[in-house]
Amino acid sequence: MQKHQTRAAIEQWETALALDANDGNTQSNLVWVLATAPNASLRNGIRAVELAERALKLAGGVTRFCIANWPRPTPKPVDSTMPSQTAEREGNRELADEFTAVLAQYRQHQPFRDASLQLHED
Repeated sequence: MQKHQTRAAIEQWETALALDANDGNTQSNLVWVLATAPNASLRNGIRAVELAERALKLAGGVTRFCIANWPRPTPKPVDSTMPSQTAEREGNRELADEFTAVLAQYRQHQPFRDASLQLHED
């Protein structure tokens, strides 16, 4: 994603998933943006959770998905510690710490927003 063209990136990732629904990298990228974009018009928490669950199954391990913006109330109980525990078990302490920090915000009802995704339309 160059020049913060987030909307165009979302469209490209959706097109890529239409061609290959099992592309875990594309799913992970799309999940992150749909869950954390500062611009509310770009976020879609329900779609992000759906894709994150699918990507996690495909990967058989940690995928970069955001637990911070899961829709409230959630459609089913959420094990909110699972992402950081899984990352730590896989030896990825940095990712585990990131999930822990995001979870802390979530527990305070403060959604995480990835400032690097700030929308700048051309």
